[in-house]
Amino acid sequence: MAQHGPIVDVHHHALLPALTGGIDLGTVDIPAWSIDDSVAFMDRMGIDVAVLSLSSPGVPYGDAGKARDMARRINETLATYIAKRPDRFAAFATLPLPDIDGALREHEYAADVLRLDGLGVMSNYGPYFGSAHYDPLFEELNRRVCPVHIHPRPPTLAANQDFGLPPSLYEFTFESTRVAVQVAYNNVFGRFPNLKLVLSHAGGTVPFLAKRLTYGPQIVAELRGKVPVDIIAELAKFYFDVAMVSGRFTLPALNALVAPDHILYGSDFPFMPVDDILESTSDVFDFVGYSGEDVRNIASQNALRLLPRVAEQLNKR
Repeated sequence: MAQHGPIVDVHHHALLPALTGGIDLGTVDIPAWSIDDSVAFMDRMGIDVAVLSLSSPGVPYGDAGKARDMARRINETLATYIAKRPDRFAAFATLPLPDIDGALREHEYAADVLRLDGLGVMSNYGPYFGSAHYDPLFEELNRRVCPVHIHPRPPTLAANQDFGLPPSLYEFTFESTRVAVQVAYNNVFGRFPNLKLVLSHAGGTVPFLAKRLTYGPQIVAELRGKVPVDIIAELAKFYFDVAMVSGRFTLPALNALVAPDHILYGSDFPFMPVDDILESTSDVFDFVGYSGEDVRNIASQNALRLLPRVAEQLNKR
């Protein structure tokens, strides 16, 4: 594997069923998890810092009061992990979305009191992340220049539409694409230029479909003059984590869409076997399209520019 320097893992899940209740992802096998499991995995992989985020499906959003309470308890739990090992862990705070007022209050608490390192949100809470519903939150995130990691949540499907297969197998990739299209066509980056949005799993199908995603005005004349002129440029403003990507199939398309300075390392622990994570990691660090400097940036430096507290911790070593 190529020399990569420190590794910061921005796609690393905390599974907290004692707080969230049972984790229901359809037919997905839910692994056991503890913070000690994460440390052991990180030591084996040579990961210096993991940024913890709640696993999909996140906080249930049918009851706003319950969601607010649950998000608070989750964030305080994440903060305790960091307090015990600030050299090894950071965290993306959970919000009680789509409740905007509750989300703004929880974000303030997570950032100013708990000092968490950014936000971890799901692709949809009914309204997709990127729709106008979230504009008040985007305004605050733009003001704070706060990084946001966007993870897929299983979409609502009719009976038998999942074909008996786990939603993470393919639906998650489409969820990331739906978010990207919403953000691009709603001119979210144009209106909130300081946003730092991270798509999971190399953006799902976004790199492969990038050119097709520009054809909205050709298909619907009403869109002409109402959407950004350069949709490709809007898509390239995202950051992309490389959790569970393939060097052969995914990275050539991702490399064509976005510069290496917008690519971040991610493992997707604990949902995939370690051998598969090792294979994916090797695919990224040994990809022929990346220079040694690119690999070092992907491994940690790009993330550290988004995560100043983590950068400070690593500099103390």
